[in-house]
Amino acid sequence: MVDPDMHEETVKQWDRDNAGEKHIAPEGIECPKHVAIVGLGLIGGSLARRLRESGCHVSAWNHRDHPYANARAAGIDCKDTLEELVREDPDVLVLCNPLMAMPEVLGTIKPLINPDKTTLTDVGSVKAPVRAQVREVGLLDCYVGAHPMAGNERSGWVAADPSLFDDALWAVTFGPTTQYRRVVQIAGMITRGVRNTMIVLDDETHDREASLISHMPHVVSTALINEMSNDPNNAIARHCPPVPGAT
Repeated sequence: MVDPDMHEETVKQWDRDNAGEKHIAPEGIECPKHVAIVGLGLIGGSLARRLRESGCHVSAWNHRDHPYANARAAGIDCKDTLEELVREDPDVLVLCNPLMAMPEVLGTIKPLINPDKTTLTDVGSVKAPVRAQVREVGLLDCYVGAHPMAGNERSGWVAADPSLFDDALWAVTFGPTTQYRRVVQIAGMITRGVRNTMIVLDDETHDREASLISHMPHVVSTALINEMSNDPNNAIARHCPPVPGAT
């Protein structure tokens, strides 16, 4: 499914580049056998546990090893180093690290990843900046952007919960050089492994829409809190019940 508002030239270029690819029917899409995850926080940990429930082999690396005992008990193959994780040539490598750490992580995996074997993806909430960083290290040909519309206010492995992905929608993004088979592989992880639905669109469309439905409410809510904090008559606001569902 392609968003009708995505940039026309990006779509045309992608169609031209993938014209010779054999299209795969939905029933022919399979979950990758081995998914490696960088970062066992809220999203990475929840994703790892969800994939394990589906029988997928999951390996992982976290910048601190404090979640490893519980993660291993959940069937996750934890690695001591990022290098060890990448050298195993997983089918899919999912970057669940903070966006600020992306340049360092990409720089580490660049000389180790086997692009013929591994498809690279991430779960960042913005896609165009990540694609630019992936392009800078020369891994664009094996990259597919992804963003699960899931999460809560908690963080870390202690908050990881496979039910976080219940009924979640993923945005999968592509550029002119994205290979069709890579999109199919990520679709298999999402629809078969995580048992979610997905839409496919370009980075710019994703980032624009995500800013309206997610990022802007955070900015507005922060501004509202700051305004109330500075108001000398804020006692009534502090004792009023919150509006259900408000950010």
